[in-house]
Amino acid sequence: MNGKTPFKLSNDWIFNKEIGKIGKSFNNSTSNINIDQDMYNLLKLRLLKKCISLKILNDDKKSRIIVEDLFKMAIYCFPLIIDPEQLNLIGEIIIWGFLLDDVFEEIPINRKQFETQQSIWLFGQSFEICSQFDSWAIELRKSIQLYCGENEILFNRFINSGITTIEGTLSFHCGNYSSIDQLDNFFNIRIQNSSVGFLNNFNHLFILKSLPTSILYDPILEKMEKIQSLLLGLINDLYSYEKEVILNEEKKNIIFLFSNEQQHQHHQKLQQYQNDNQITDSIKKVYDLINDNILTYQNLEIKIKEKYINTFKTNSEEDEFIIIINAQKYLIYGFIKYSIESRRYNCKELNQLLYKFKNQF
Repeated sequence: MNGKTPFKLSNDWIFNKEIGKIGKSFNNSTSNINIDQDMYNLLKLRLLKKCISLKILNDDKKSRIIVEDLFKMAIYCFPLIIDPEQLNLIGEIIIWGFLLDDVFEEIPINRKQFETQQSIWLFGQSFEICSQFDSWAIELRKSIQLYCGENEILFNRFINSGITTIEGTLSFHCGNYSSIDQLDNFFNIRIQNSSVGFLNNFNHLFILKSLPTSILYDPILEKMEKIQSLLLGLINDLYSYEKEVILNEEKKNIIFLFSNEQQHQHHQKLQQYQNDNQITDSIKKVYDLINDNILTYQNLEIKIKEKYINTFKTNSEEDEFIIIINAQKYLIYGFIKYSIESRRYNCKELNQLLYKFKNQF
């Protein structure tokens, strides 16, 4: 625990006023589990047994919590996917990304592991001796390729976004963000390592039947995906901050970055712990960033609908186009819902204030 205690939020700031803006922005969310409880439990157990058999996770309570929470994230972020095998694959990919992040947190950075994962996603094989984790990545790539079939464009999108995730994860853990002047660089790396592009491809893979894949390269839609990625990064920083403070890992969190800047502005001695007012003000800045990006996202959504509606040859193409736009939003507030409930974060002080807004996402 490093002798640290969780931060406390000041009571004099009307927190819910800011959070309410986010809830109103995405007020059409679906939060119900999209498969029956028996199938949900079966898939969850199957994922756990696989991770244990590959020796990727241990057979203990901590591992069960990891798998349960991350599979719930898959359920929340992909409410339109109801096929159990498809959900199982998404769950495996989310767990893979979670564990990949932990691999690159090692000090010193495991660059050999980075090169191996790049080789796997580029070529479908490793030129080094494989670990169980590497063999699992090869298997996941093969499963995605099988689902993509002859759709090479979509398969290449998976590969490109997988490489981006790996590179972004490494860059994030190698970075040193001590100044607000580095904020743009911080945001760019956050966009890369969020895995949003990778995850969006599953909606494209499992939903698109008649809509041309080429539409996914529209500049407006790609810009929306970047904002979507940044939103998930900012949301993650909010919920993970308390855990990171306790583990002495908060220096790559945007809340720390803002609080650090405030201390410099007031000519205060840089301290490891920020006081209540600085933390509260920093969290407000993060929420302002989230709300500003949501507004930009909504404006882009209007623009891309204006661009394409009434241009499709069939009603099914137009229907799929709307579904894909909505699916991106589901992923955002599904991640918010996961973050609120995740036992990995369990940010009590923050969640007491956030939980009342759960039903808005």
